[in-house]
Parts: sequence; C-alpha cells; structure tokens
Amino acid sequence: MAIYFNSSQFPNFEQKSSWKVIVGSIIGLITLFWLAKGVFFILNIIAPFLLIITLILNYKVVLGYGTWLLELIKRDLLLGILAAIGTVFFFPVVSAYLFGKMLLLRKVNKMKNEFNTQNTFYQNEEFTSYEEVEEIAPNILKLPKTAEKQTNSNNYDTFFEQK
Repeated sequence: MAIYFNSSQFPNFEQKSSWKVIVGSIIGLITLFWLAKGVFFILNIIAPFLLIITLILNYKVVLGYGTWLLELIKRDLLLGILAAIGTVFFFPVVSAYLFGKMLLLRKVNKMKNEFNTQNTFYQNEEFTSYEEVEEIAPNILKLPKTAEKQTNSNNYDTFFEQK
C-alpha cells in the first residue's frame, strides 16, 4: 500500500534536489571517516595497556585466542596465516576484543559465584524426608474397535491407482 500526499498539504515539506542529498551524504561519510580515524587513533594508543590488563586479570583469554590461531593454522594453513597476519595488523582491534571478552567472562563468573552463594540448598546437605510409595499398576482401558467408514466409491478413485 502506497501513501500519497500533496506537498501543498504540508507547506514546510519541500523535496530536496539531488545535489543537496549527494553533498549531504559526502559530508556524512567524511564525518564518519574522521570519527572512525579518531577512535582507531585512541585505540592504537591504549591497545598495549588493554592487552597487559587482559593478561593480568585473565591470561586464559589470550591463551585461548592463541590456541585458536594455532588450531586454525593446523586445520587450514592459508586461512590461519591470514588470521595471524590480520592479528598483527589489527592489533588494536584484537586487543580491544580480548579485553571485552575478558570483562564479559569476568562478569559471568561473578554472577555465577553470586548465584552459587545465594543457592545454599546443596551446600547445607540437608535432605528432605520421604517415603517410598509402591507403584500401582495402571488400569488399561480397552476401547472397542471402531467400524471403518464406508465411502461411496466412484470412478474418480481409480484415476490415481498405480498398476
């Protein structure tokens, strides 16, 4: 369903000409480029510190990434070498990824520990009393067999029979 309206109904609405849209798009893309360049510049400066903090707080994250790279090299040599080269070239992004993964795993472990300390049911080892109940054999009802419906047959039924 298309919605049609007349610009005279909306006096403040004007159709923009195509060159204004193109210029606006170019300015927007340039702005996004400079923002991304600034973010990567800052990330490039703090990347070594992020990696060191990740190693101190949870070194298993970095070891897991290295293990993944080695397994990838063993499984598919070309893709593994490309991933290793990409790790070197995109070091700021990789270190930010590993730092984020470390923070996420730390938060999950903290929540898991909180849940285990709050759930003291298994830690007290107090068992509830119970009694065994003999199993009663269920009464199986036998239903009478239903008579099959007889349908009126016609020549149409024989069209699809295979000979």
